[in-house]
Amino acid sequence: MGEVEDALRAAMKTPSLEKGLRNGSAARLDNHSRAPTPANGAVKKIDWEMPRKLLHSSIGFFTVYLYTSETDTRPIMLGLWAALAVIIPADIIRLRYPPFERLYERVLGFLMRESEKV
Repeated sequence: MGEVEDALRAAMKTPSLEKGLRNGSAARLDNHSRAPTPANGAVKKIDWEMPRKLLHSSIGFFTVYLYTSETDTRPIMLGLWAALAVIIPADIIRLRYPPFERLYERVLGFLMRESEKV
């Protein structure tokens, strides 16, 4: 991860980007990439957006593989239907009962976007 940050910082030193980043974007970028230190006591929050996108994108490749292969998809379909039979009622209960919502978000909240939390 350090190599990516170094490359980004080197790219920001180009004249065209320096002009565009003078309005405070560079400060926001530095604050986002700063690691927590004991001096300021800040805790860095992990941004799960890219891992979520990677997961959802990989599902498409898995689907294409299953479609083109001779794999028996019945066990997969059974597993997906079983998961759906658990996830939908849990989501409905979460949206209607605040105590269950707190439990649900405590256990699975790290997988959810902030906008998805009620």
